[in-house]
Amino acid sequence: MPTYSAVISNKSVDRALDNFQQDLSIVFDNKSRLVGSLSGGNQQKVILARWLFARPYILLLNDPTRGVDIPTKKDLYRLFEELAEAGVSIVLLSTDLEELIKLSNRVLVFREGEIFETLTGNHLRRESLIAGMFGEVV
Repeated sequence: MPTYSAVISNKSVDRALDNFQQDLSIVFDNKSRLVGSLSGGNQQKVILARWLFARPYILLLNDPTRGVDIPTKKDLYRLFEELAEAGVSIVLLSTDLEELIKLSNRVLVFREGEIFETLTGNHLRRESLIAGMFGEVV
């Protein structure tokens, strides 16, 4: 847990849980319920809330919306945009090309362990991403 080294009171954890439950639209009927018993989308949100509780400057995300429903994706996208506006840097690895285009200012296309191409602005398009994945530049 990212906040393990901090001294945390139960009261502050409860307060944070209430805030995150509201901010991230986390659905659960009991605070003592195990995270593994929640839906996949709510599990994703709880894990993200744990890291956000540590107030990171940089957030590393690996396929953060994989396997979640559309409303949860929208909640997470909104959250990522708010975090970026608040100055949190987000490094995103995603297999969803549309997600990369929607959420990113810059995309690095890797081939054979090296950066093949950097896409920004008008060059950040689906066609450019796919071409880069196959070793071509559009």
